[in-house]
Amino acid sequence: TETTTAAYLMANFSTQVGDYPVSGNFGVRLVNTEVESIGFRTEYEIIEDASGFLSILAVAGADLEEVSVEDDYTEVLPSFNAVIDLSDTMVVRAGFFRGLSRADPSDLGYNRSFALNTAEDITEPDELITNVAGFGNPRTRPIPSWNNDLSFEWFPEEDTLLAAGVYFKRFTGGFEQARTSEPFIVDGQPVTADFTVTQPSGGKSELFGIELTGTYRFSQLPGIWGGLGTKISYNYADSDFQFEDSLYGQVTVLIDDGSVFSQTSRIVAQGNVPGFSEHVFSGQLYWDFGPLDLQAIYKYRSEYFQPYTSNGTRLRYVGDVGVWEARASYRLNKSVKFTIEAINLFDEPKEQFFFARDDLGEVNYYGPRIFFGVQAKYFIRFVRPGSYRSGSIPYFGPAKRLLILLLPDTTETLGGVDRCETNSKHC
Repeated sequence: TETTTAAYLMANFSTQVGDYPVSGNFGVRLVNTEVESIGFRTEYEIIEDASGFLSILAVAGADLEEVSVEDDYTEVLPSFNAVIDLSDTMVVRAGFFRGLSRADPSDLGYNRSFALNTAEDITEPDELITNVAGFGNPRTRPIPSWNNDLSFEWFPEEDTLLAAGVYFKRFTGGFEQARTSEPFIVDGQPVTADFTVTQPSGGKSELFGIELTGTYRFSQLPGIWGGLGTKISYNYADSDFQFEDSLYGQVTVLIDDGSVFSQTSRIVAQGNVPGFSEHVFSGQLYWDFGPLDLQAIYKYRSEYFQPYTSNGTRLRYVGDVGVWEARASYRLNKSVKFTIEAINLFDEPKEQFFFARDDLGEVNYYGPRIFFGVQAKYFIRFVRPGSYRSGSIPYFGPAKRLLILLLPDTTETLGGVDRCETNSKHC
């Protein structure tokens, strides 16, 4: 379980800097996180013979033994956001904040297994277990980062937007594989064994990006052609973040005080930020006229690193891909709308590369997916029968029970008869 307790403090401001209105907010968030990971294993007992030699045996017929690891930490996260109105059509936005990148809950598990040492001359409890394996580290702390965002937006016309932004993130470290000693409690005694865990590394890493966005509607065209429009966005980013593979990556060997004793050589290159693509593009052409809305969308992203679901410490890359989508909707009235959406129209495959970017391991074809939907929006009004004024919805006479009317979300009249006035004491 991961329990988060947070407290917030925020203030808004609005002022004038020269001829430019400036508004925004600033604040701080104090967050405490408690992690408890529970596992179950066979119960063991440690036996000492007459000669003082130790052995370890499973307790016959015993229930599984519960083992757990707990950790907690507190972080302070300040933030500042500002908006500068350069004119009625130009806006500058700036943001500065400290954030946290947490590990996936599955990576906080406590999955451990070990082999029993059957030697007959063991005198130390630490020698009773060997070959510790498993994954998950309940003591994995989040990676903090300082984030800076700056963007410029220009609205030359009502349906037109041109925007550009830059962002910069500085992380405290990445993810490394560390070989360290981990204690196990067996038969009430601490037994220490070496185990490789994934943990945040020291040092710094950075991420820099640029965003470009443009939207335009051809509203000057005659008739229904005025509903044509387009939206385009592009993002470029670069990062030196490092994520070591738990099997073929570099392993840092630590001593008891946490300092580095040695480092092994890596076989495969490190991964980057999970889900990070260097290039991301999206283009959309839409046609909106009357109750009908049509959209054609193209999405592209370059390759990215995606950890395995079953073990988030292993490297896997997803190849670059571009897909086409189509959407359509028809509004029958103000309460009911029909929708249809088609994803991956041309059956673009998902290519996965294991451990290295050029080691193709799996190709998946999911085919096009089509979704149909109906949206209906109504509201419920509770009234007393007989409470309508004369000339409204027909009079029902006095009653002690409430009448529930299911009315469409529309400002039009029902059957040519007005509803009771909103300021009436009976409505």
